[in-house]
Amino acid sequence: MWIAADAGGVAALKDLLREQGLAPHATWLVARGEDDGEIVARAWDLTAVRAAHEEFVGRFGAVRADSDEAAFVLRTRLVHAWRGTFERDPRLPRQLLPPDWPGFASIKLFIDTWRGLRVPADRHWRRPARDPRA
Repeated sequence: MWIAADAGGVAALKDLLREQGLAPHATWLVARGEDDGEIVARAWDLTAVRAAHEEFVGRFGAVRADSDEAAFVLRTRLVHAWRGTFERDPRLPRQLLPPDWPGFASIKLFIDTWRGLRVPADRHWRRPARDPRA
């Protein structure tokens, strides 16, 4: 079962199902309601998703790395935590989310922190590959 609030990926999904020979086995249902908020609330536990984003921001909002090794460790932890957060989020269109949705800050924090750690973390990663005689 695939549930989506944004029909933007439907064409690509239908193409994929056709390519894999699965189109004859697919059933498409479209639902529209008077209250989009009610449909969203019935399909997704946004309270739990909100908590995951808030936890991510709380955990990584003020982190810094003072060495290449610390940057590598922090980036590894950041990506691992982000995967758990991102997998819970249905990535609904902005108009279906509350204006104070913490997912926007969480996404920005992940991207900015990852970019900030990239150079020193990569430098640490490449260090063991260097020839010690060089």
